[in-house]
Amino acid sequence: MKRIVPLVSVTLLAAAYVACGGATSSTPPGADAGASSSSSGGSSTSSGGSSSGGSSSGASGSSSSSGSSSGGDAGDGGGSSSGGAALSFGPCAAFAPCTDPVDGTYAVTGGCIDDPLAPFRGACPGLVQKSLTGTVAGTVAFAGGMMTRNVSSTLSAKITLPAECTQGAPCAFVGPFIQNQVPGSTASCTGAGACDCDVKITVTDNVADTYTQTASSVATGAGDTFDVCKTGKILEYTQTGGAQPRPGSYTLTEK
Repeated sequence: MKRIVPLVSVTLLAAAYVACGGATSSTPPGADAGASSSSSGGSSTSSGGSSSGGSSSGASGSSSSSGSSSGGDAGDGGGSSSGGAALSFGPCAAFAPCTDPVDGTYAVTGGCIDDPLAPFRGACPGLVQKSLTGTVAGTVAFAGGMMTRNVSSTLSAKITLPAECTQGAPCAFVGPFIQNQVPGSTASCTGAGACDCDVKITVTDNVADTYTQTASSVATGAGDTFDVCKTGKILEYTQTGGAQPRPGSYTLTEK
């Protein structure tokens, strides 16, 4: 089962973390991993789609950062089955940053990730994706130089792993192996030779960190950077740097 190790630990963790937005000391406020969602680790902002325009302004603050993350069973796939906003999967629209200040309290209302299973496919070129859905829900606030994120995200994937990716391990063993490698996941696999797997992940983030906005860029105390654009009540963002950058763009709607 040597090839299962990189396949699961790198890719599904990335999928849950990107599409679902798993929390660490630097988590973006929006959504993946996601797979989010996008959820995923990290600290900071969220958005999806493209925007433009705005006036220039800045907000800054200094304080400490803290965060926690917990996982559980993801809901069944399909749009917004968990009651949150649906994550979409690429190709995602181009993102255009702008300079309006991001201060405010927002609900997470959407996100787009080009392909949260891309690393999975890299480790297992023969992988067949049967379905991939995700949802994201929660709130993000920017006030007084502090960013606060309380977001829950889900990712549900139905995939087939060919025997060369599992080295012929019994499919009944592959599901528990995935669960051991991916926090907050449930997985079951059936079949002989090729394994048909149903993988579900839920990640919940409760994170607080300082932030500074300079024109169309937001930087957090943990060192993550994001391009942002607020137009009316809609805030969009995409991560541009940090220790664990996540692909995708996310949309927040001001309350």
